[in-house]
Amino acid sequence: MNITVTHTLSPEILALLQGFAQNANGGTAAAAPVKEIKQKTVKQETPVPAVSTPASEETKTDDDTVQPTLERVREAVQTKSQTGKREQLKSLLTEFGTDKVTNLDPKQYAAFLKKVNEL
Repeated sequence: MNITVTHTLSPEILALLQGFAQNANGGTAAAAPVKEIKQKTVKQETPVPAVSTPASEETKTDDDTVQPTLERVREAVQTKSQTGKREQLKSLLTEFGTDKVTNLDPKQYAAFLKKVNEL
C-alpha cells in the first residue's frame, strides 16, 4: 500500500498563522516568525495486515453455514436456564462431553445451540 501525504502552505494560510501568533502574543510581533516550509513527499510501503473477524461476530464455515459464537451459545443457555431448564442443560452439556459451555469445541456450537433451542 502506498500512502502519499502532500501539505502546502498557501500565502493566505501563512498570513493567517502569523496573525494567530501575533494575537497569542498580545498583539506584538511573534517571538519566532512562521516560516514557509518546503513541500516534502514521503512514500512508504507498508504491508496491510489481514483483517481478523472479531470473536463476537458469527462466522461462515466452508459450506456457507453460519457458525454461532461462544457469546451466542452462552446467551441461549442463559435464557433457557432462567426458564427452569437448568437440569436439561446440564445433561445436554454431558451429552456433548463437557460440564461447561466454555469447554465446548467451537465446531459443536451449532449442534449444541440447536439442541438448546429445542428444550
